[in-house]
Amino acid sequence: MVVWARELVLELGLSGQELQVPIHSDNQSAIAVVACNGNTSRVRHMAKHARFINEYIQAKELDLVYVQSAENLADILTKALGPAKFERQ
Repeated sequence: MVVWARELVLELGLSGQELQVPIHSDNQSAIAVVACNGNTSRVRHMAKHARFINEYIQAKELDLVYVQSAENLADILTKALGPAKFERQ
């Protein structure tokens, strides 16, 4: 979805320069798998996905950034939050 949105922005001419889209993740293991291009025995089933993402990172089209779980605003869209966290968001 991120790649599609990036291509749409470039095609519409809304960005006059090359666009590097940051992807914020609170999963350090996922970042490590993408960094090693999926070449580990434990994630063979996801190697194709890791290589796909790594190609875009190497081309400077995507940037995979670590964000602490407490600071990850997307959690409200993917997880049920307790009242305290909901009020903070």
